[in-house]
Amino acid sequence: QVRLVGTVGTTSVDDNVIDPTSVFVLDVVPHPVADHGTVRLQVYRPELLRDAQIIVRDLVGRQIVAIHRGDLAAGEQRFELPTSIPSGSYRISVESTMVRQTIPLVITR
Repeated sequence: QVRLVGTVGTTSVDDNVIDPTSVFVLDVVPHPVADHGTVRLQVYRPELLRDAQIIVRDLVGRQIVAIHRGDLAAGEQRFELPTSIPSGSYRISVESTMVRQTIPLVITR
């Protein structure tokens, strides 16, 4: 398994080295989130996102909330962040058996 760490987030893929940006693009708007936030995914290769999960974790790695579990279709997907998540720094990730990407998430309520 390959793990890439950058200033924006981390990405890991299986040994066949799939470039996650060829599978999907993940972002949160607005960022930082003050009141309401939206997770946006642009999915290019849905066949690699079967049984995917979108998960918010704290900085220790504990799951705070699962926003989505299941297949992700091609095209733009939008998911609202729960307003019950308190202010703080988090990580949001999209995970499947084939690919995973994680980006920072800051909430300032």
